[in-house]
Amino acid sequence: MASYDSIQKKALIDYMRRHDERPLTIDEIVTGLTAEAQTGNYIAPGKSTVYRLMTKLVEGGSVKRFVRGNSRQFLYQITDGDKCHLHFHLKCDVCGRLYHMDEEISRSIAEIIGQKNGFTIDRDETTFYGRCRACKKSDVNV
Repeated sequence: MASYDSIQKKALIDYMRRHDERPLTIDEIVTGLTAEAQTGNYIAPGKSTVYRLMTKLVEGGSVKRFVRGNSRQFLYQITDGDKCHLHFHLKCDVCGRLYHMDEEISRSIAEIIGQKNGFTIDRDETTFYGRCRACKKSDVNV
């Protein structure tokens, strides 16, 4: 059974890496894995298995989890893993893409807030929301 789970986990991580341009819902992930399993040499994991694996990946820091707008639906996106705790993240409200803020800028922001407010920011859990450069350019109303 452990081998079966590790094959599915590897398939899930590989899928998330190939689709790292935007966060995905569990349904999108399951649909994508099912389609790929037809041409691959593995059995697509079921929805409950994907939920369980994603929970472990989020807890391990390999995947970030977001809430879609004001809904209760979660979105998932693969991260840089070990390096993600060194910087903040920027998430575009329009295209949904996750960007990694420069480590030096992240450190400066954290230091300023710490000095001025006596508050320590958790970089693993901090994401700034706004519009990315590409979406800002394409939106003439901004």
